[in-house]
Amino acid sequence: MFRPDFDTVRSVTRRCLWLGAGLLAMPSTRSNAWTAPAGCPTYADALDGIERLLGRSLSSAVAPGFSADVRIAPHGDGYQAHVLLRPVGSERVLDAAECRLAVAAAIVVVTVAIDPAVRLPSGDLNVPDTPSPTPPPLPEPARPDPANTNELETTVPGEQPTALDPPLTSPRTTRSTEPESSTTALDVELVAGVLASAGTLPLVGLGASVGGALRSQPWQVELSLEYSFPREQPLPASASFGGDLDRLAGALSVAYRIHEVDSWIFDGFVSAHIGLVRGRGFGVSRPGEGSDFWLASGLGGRAAYRLGSLLSIGLVLEGLVSLLRPVFALEGLGLVHESSLFEGRTTLEVRLHF
Repeated sequence: MFRPDFDTVRSVTRRCLWLGAGLLAMPSTRSNAWTAPAGCPTYADALDGIERLLGRSLSSAVAPGFSADVRIAPHGDGYQAHVLLRPVGSERVLDAAECRLAVAAAIVVVTVAIDPAVRLPSGDLNVPDTPSPTPPPLPEPARPDPANTNELETTVPGEQPTALDPPLTSPRTTRSTEPESSTTALDVELVAGVLASAGTLPLVGLGASVGGALRSQPWQVELSLEYSFPREQPLPASASFGGDLDRLAGALSVAYRIHEVDSWIFDGFVSAHIGLVRGRGFGVSRPGEGSDFWLASGLGGRAAYRLGSLLSIGLVLEGLVSLLRPVFALEGLGLVHESSLFEGRTTLEVRLHF
């Protein structure tokens, strides 16, 4: 009893569908031609490879009037594939060491012509070394069909083909696009800076900060620790009496990458700060010491310049609104300092990127 081979049935079914699509289409059809030496992958193998790359059937992908003529022939010590695409009129000549690789390269060129946005695999296309079973001959509307040559009429709705990338030598170098990763990459940054601030503490003073950040483009979360060096604040009535004030605080900020061009980076961020402001009196016989909580929220921007893949320098501008404002006084002498509602600061920072 005759038992049909599954690959043969599939190939015959595909050819019938393509032929039916051509017969139902409007006039002005074009011919697809395939020629390859005996022992090379067949036309059915090529159709199967193109559909695997497209992820859908050719009947839903091919544009009206599109055709591809592919000819595989021995050349030197290897093989050469000639691919002629219409209506763009582009012809590609691809060299390969094996017939299987020449066919794979032709498959890639035709697939990209059908859908320029297709994502190509980085590995082998798995084109078979030996041809699939040849399907039974079908009546052809054009010239006779030579060995391993297939022709059919096609006019199928789809996207209009566009111009292709530069000449290819193998399917692995056709396009640089790789499959999207299923995980999100996290970049780690270490940061150190010198800051100048005014508002919470007296006058304008300096400080230092260190921190670390996690970035998943375009967002970044950063934790930092800062110390503002002591600043002297005398009493208005007498410079001989007063207090020295410093601050130790932590900050949490969330930044968004606004723009990046060449080596320049521009971020905007919001922040929350909490810390202790400490005051020590001077000029009195028994100077005291006290601390009070400070809490603030901020909004700012950062401009940075990358000196390489691992290092960048940046300038940060930030405005803070104090939610808890420490007050310091000398007993019996009066107010020494009350923190301002607003604080402005600028930071010069260095970042290490990992």
